[in-house]
Amino acid sequence: QRYKANSTLMRKRLDELGFRFQLSEEYMSNVMTNVLIPRNYQYEEFHDSLKERGYIIYPGKDLLEGKIMHIANVGTNTTKDVTEFCDTLAQIVKTRKVEY
Repeated sequence: QRYKANSTLMRKRLDELGFRFQLSEEYMSNVMTNVLIPRNYQYEEFHDSLKERGYIIYPGKDLLEGKIMHIANVGTNTTKDVTEFCDTLAQIVKTRKVEY
């Protein structure tokens, strides 16, 4: 239940920031969200900026390398953790909106 609530909150917030997803909602997992990398960003920008702020995301593999980023919400993450992560990501894209 908690993973479902966290993933729903995360996807709502990411959508509000203009991010798009690799899969439609019906095929998404409750523990991982695959986000398409906007054309005006590189994966490393998100990874490095988030890591500096205490968050880790993961790159797409093989054919998806450079095209998606994996954002997990498993373990002990709470609604507060998800909210703080999304707030941090909002700060990163504040000066350069995501574009697809």
